Amino acid sequence: MEEQPTSLELSDIPNIRQLIPSPALSWWVWAALATVCIALAVTLVIALKSRKSKPAMLRQIAFREAMASLEKARLITAPVALATAVSLAIRRYLASSFADPSLFETHEEFLSRHQALATLPEITRQKIAREYDHLARMKYAPMETQQDISELVTQMIQLLEHLHSVHPVLTAGP
Repeated sequence: MEEQPTSLELSDIPNIRQLIPSPALSWWVWAALATVCIALAVTLVIALKSRKSKPAMLRQIAFREAMASLEKARLITAPVALATAVSLAIRRYLASSFADPSLFETHEEFLSRHQALATLPEITRQKIAREYDHLARMKYAPMETQQDISELVTQMIQLLEHLHSVHPVLTAGP
């Protein structure tokens, strides 16, 4: 057997394009990216919706708690204790619903604070001031005669219902 001489001819370079991955993303990468975007959008919508409903929900809870406190106050027979209980119920509602610090203020401090309940219409603020004046007289003014307290809780329930029905006025920020 004879050996064949080796050829010195060079062969062409083979085509390797099919071995190189394409620069485009695969279908599964696009699917994963779309899934992440949809999940972020749903999360954002839920967060915004809960943020909008949270103040309304807190206001409704405060209203129910204040109504329950006022109903419990019907059992109180002493004028000063009754005035204190209903005042506290209304002040707690204002503190929760309108972020007003009146819960921790005296009657005089509340009336002297000009920005008190600034988000409420003027008529409503005047009504609250009148009711607070009435409660302050019951709590702090010495009474010689027996006070008629039979309608006090009913008046405060009407005030609370009025407050709850009023929507805060949006004020322009600085």
